[in-house]
Amino acid sequence: MMNREGEGVSSCAVDDPTCTKILFWGSGSPPAWRVRLCLEEKRIPYRSNLISFADGDLKTPEMLALNPRGMVPIFVDGDIVMYESLAIVTYLESIDDGNSSICLTPKQKRLAAKALVRMNE
Repeated sequence: MMNREGEGVSSCAVDDPTCTKILFWGSGSPPAWRVRLCLEEKRIPYRSNLISFADGDLKTPEMLALNPRGMVPIFVDGDIVMYESLAIVTYLESIDDGNSSICLTPKQKRLAAKALVRMNE
């Protein structure tokens, strides 16, 4: 499997092997960008693994073990593995690991509804 780091792309992407949050993403994938934007907005540190579509990175046994559909994004948080962008964004919004105090969903019901529509577009 040939992963390339997204160096210099993000202020929250870290090169720390102890970081348990890992995002596998591909350039040009709107669902992957959705997850990256959520991680950035919430200022959650994560390891960034840029996947090459052309090199067949998603079809390797290691990647298919993470996502049998062979698609990005794939988000790993310790022993949790997720591969649907909307589920990942919902998960990220629900966790509180002390690193992020930013809530992407407003508390007011009407504003929260608008935010959820935008997050699911």
